Amino acid sequence: YAVTEKAGIGLMAMSDEMQVHVMNSALDGILGLSDNNCVIRPGATYKAEWVIVPTQRPDFWDFVNACRRIRDANFTLTQMFAFLSAKPDVEQWSDEKLTEFIRNKSANVVCASIDYPRYEGHYTHGTAFQRVDHSSYARHNDRVRRLCPDVKTQVYFHCYLNVEKGADTKYADARTLLANGQQANYGEDYYKIFFPTLTNQYGKDTAINIDQIFGDCKADGVYWDEVAYSAYKYHYGEPWDGISGDIDAQTGKLVRLKSSVTLLSQPWIVSQMKRIMAKGPLMTNGAPHTRTMAALHYQTFVETAAISNCLRAILYSPVALGDHISERK
Repeated sequence: YAVTEKAGIGLMAMSDEMQVHVMNSALDGILGLSDNNCVIRPGATYKAEWVIVPTQRPDFWDFVNACRRIRDANFTLTQMFAFLSAKPDVEQWSDEKLTEFIRNKSANVVCASIDYPRYEGHYTHGTAFQRVDHSSYARHNDRVRRLCPDVKTQVYFHCYLNVEKGADTKYADARTLLANGQQANYGEDYYKIFFPTLTNQYGKDTAINIDQIFGDCKADGVYWDEVAYSAYKYHYGEPWDGISGDIDAQTGKLVRLKSSVTLLSQPWIVSQMKRIMAKGPLMTNGAPHTRTMAALHYQTFVETAAISNCLRAILYSPVALGDHISERK
């Protein structure tokens, strides 16, 4: 967005692929919007969409509000959300303490995280969730309903990380690969990263977690962490998303093909989101990265580990959860 003394003008990507690839810039008085990752296979066609957004005043929030209207982002946010663990020490809380926690948070949705029980000492990401006892979740969610009948419950879900032993062999075709061919991880080797699709076995098996959240865990809905991708935006291997690649900035030649994890997984993600929302509340971490996902009108938040993260929320759910900057406990 750029302004003069009297007016302003901005640019915004619209098509899914361009929203994933887009690079916005403002340098030496020149406003720019570019796609530096677009690769089109021979004989194929691709339609990039963006909008030019003028404002009658040189006001950034006029631009934001115009963009929100264009993106149809002004839907009602219904969830006052809080995490409430189902681990043993919380289970020992008195009814009064548990009720007080929920009411003091003004929460109408509370989510049990995956801090307990654990799979071989690790958080139960991925199919490891199916290998642990869910009775603590069921007891916890039943208790919340008994004490606060107006409050809905959720259980944590993550579709990219998987800590189950042997997953990298079992789901070899779903491994998120780095440019050097190694499998990506989330800082530790046991937190391996995969991508679910409608056709790979990993997508089919990971979806069972959602069934168990509604079934064994007796939850009303799902909290979905890191919807767009985890740690790495791109996968360097098969399958190809048909639109992404690393391009040499000097020569314009293709260096290597790559795939947006968001675009590869999007059909699967959308199908699971629709399934969840048909049953109960869905809350996610991170704004949607595509127009297709944003059209579902689900509620999201951003984390405030860095205050600048709040800017990522202004074109969808303007909610920041967890003040890491000022809160000490």
